[in-house]
Amino acid sequence: MTARDDDLAPEIEAVVREVRNAMADLETSRIRLENLDIQALLDGPTVVDDAFMASVANVPSSSAELQTYAERVRAGECRWSEIEYRAQPVPPEVAELKNSPRYVWQWSATPPVERGPIRRSADTVGPSDWPDDFDDYPTRRSWLE
Repeated sequence: MTARDDDLAPEIEAVVREVRNAMADLETSRIRLENLDIQALLDGPTVVDDAFMASVANVPSSSAELQTYAERVRAGECRWSEIEYRAQPVPPEVAELKNSPRYVWQWSATPPVERGPIRRSADTVGPSDWPDDFDDYPTRRSWLE
């Protein structure tokens, strides 16, 4: 603050501080933009992730299959990483993205193996078959005794 700012009302001083902070943020952004190597961004492939797929699905020219799957993702029924085995039919954008050198498809086309409950055979003994400690002590006992 300068000597002139000492006479400002606290409300005005707060607004001036916000404006100065915004100007500093703008200057920082300008410097970062000047130092940004645009060619490096354009040369590298784009990683296909959840946000990217959602943005592709929001394009008006995207396929009906992709838009339908996006609705299912928004409803929490499935995830973008499962599109290759949950979407029927698979949207054409998936093949285009996977085959393009400009994009990196990070998801597997094979569904994860779902494991059911473990079945025990009749001769298997487990914790439920072991005797309980309290069977030896019919009356309540303290651990301190």
